[in-house]
Amino acid sequence: ELTLDGVPVLLITPKNYNAANDAKAAIYIHGGGYALGTAFDPMAAYMAAELGLKLYSIEYRLAPEHPYPAGLDDCVNAYREILKRHDAENLVVFGVSAGGGLTLTTILRARDGGLPMPAAAGLVTPWCELTHTGDAYLINDGRDPILTWKGQLDVMAKAYAGDHDPKDPLISAVYADYTKGFPPSIISTGTRDLLLSDCVRLHQNMRQAGIQADLAVWEGLWHAFQIFPLPEGELARKELAAFLLNELGMGKTE
Repeated sequence: ELTLDGVPVLLITPKNYNAANDAKAAIYIHGGGYALGTAFDPMAAYMAAELGLKLYSIEYRLAPEHPYPAGLDDCVNAYREILKRHDAENLVVFGVSAGGGLTLTTILRARDGGLPMPAAAGLVTPWCELTHTGDAYLINDGRDPILTWKGQLDVMAKAYAGDHDPKDPLISAVYADYTKGFPPSIISTGTRDLLLSDCVRLHQNMRQAGIQADLAVWEGLWHAFQIFPLPEGELARKELAAFLLNELGMGKTE
């Protein structure tokens, strides 16, 4: 357990860690609708082992007690401190759900603040549109066993955005300007994900801006299935790890 610029961070070293790769590392931002969750997250442990790298999991402040930009400030401050330990080209950043949204906004704010961007981003079913805009919010409500809008995401969106416009690109990153640059990214979702439209729109915006972006859509699967101990979840984690390792110049996982 570390504290980086006042931000609690969990540093995970997996059993398959190779000291020869000490220069390289991953940063993980957990999900939970910007209001729940912890750095002590199963996905952090799963992915540290898949990557075989040290992994920094950020314990950012949560809404409603700490609305935007508190959580984003914590992620950016932790990223700035981690850059003192690792060169940006040796770092990958990834997150799930709200953590995927914060992965986007952390990199965007780092970019606009003059910090170097990481080698790659992993965006696992990212919540990057907080205004209930998109086809999947309608067709997958009631089909996604994890998420619903009314009484869940609507409450979390208001708690996180607070008095700010939820379409602010640093709150809803689907509206951000990617023409200014962004790292190669992989976006992972499922056909029953309530946030499927977030993912498809984000992918389209990135591609239109000339950003390298892969979109992996898994048949019949729901929001954040990637964190579940399912065969499909394991395959999705391996796909994510392969993409991130490839961008680090380490080839694909076996």
